[in-house]
Amino acid sequence: MNYLLNSPDDYHDWTCKENMNVSHEEKDSDFWKNYYKSNKKFTNDDIHIYKNIIPHELYKKMLVFKDEKILWKFGYTNKKETLFDTNLGIDEIHHFYADLYHNLFFSSLFYKIILPNLPCIENKDNIQIDRLFITGQLHGLSDLFHKDERSSINYGPSVYFFLNDNWKTYHDGNLSFLLDSETNDIMHVENKSNKIIVFPPDMYHRSSEISGYGLFDNVFNSIVQYHLIYK
Repeated sequence: MNYLLNSPDDYHDWTCKENMNVSHEEKDSDFWKNYYKSNKKFTNDDIHIYKNIIPHELYKKMLVFKDEKILWKFGYTNKKETLFDTNLGIDEIHHFYADLYHNLFFSSLFYKIILPNLPCIENKDNIQIDRLFITGQLHGLSDLFHKDERSSINYGPSVYFFLNDNWKTYHDGNLSFLLDSETNDIMHVENKSNKIIVFPPDMYHRSSEISGYGLFDNVFNSIVQYHLIYK
């Protein structure tokens, strides 16, 4: 069955149990301790950017779903152990989210459209979705630098795409990647409609704050996130 022929809302059960929380294999193992605490150095080449892979008609369906159908929840934060600076003494500011893990439109979109067009991902036949959700961000809400969680040590990349319409450069809300924590070398990826970003999940990253101009325009920054593992 081609789930992409219909609306994402046709395949969404808002009463379904969420898949937002990750249960690690051997959570307290040295592997995970090193995963979260290591300050590995990266380069721009570790971040892959693709534009307009998703057909326009499918992108429009998702925009309608985001703007008119999603039952947004408020309260998503990254776990403390995933943060770059765990000694801040403050909680990360909460933001909006919706779990899409059981939505057949979004999973079909990934396997049929997105994954085949990402040459940077190897061993595609063994890739599976570990978590799938969308975040929503208003002016004044932003992430701290963090690493993405996984349920398996056989982790694959994170695949994000901006789900925004007519986003302006002066709205900001970019994705920022901490390439080197010693030199504070940061790469910024500009927020743009239908842009896909693929990167290692153990690279510290954050969504930057929306500008005051975004407040005037009442924009809402949404990012669909696929967190992948290998079978």
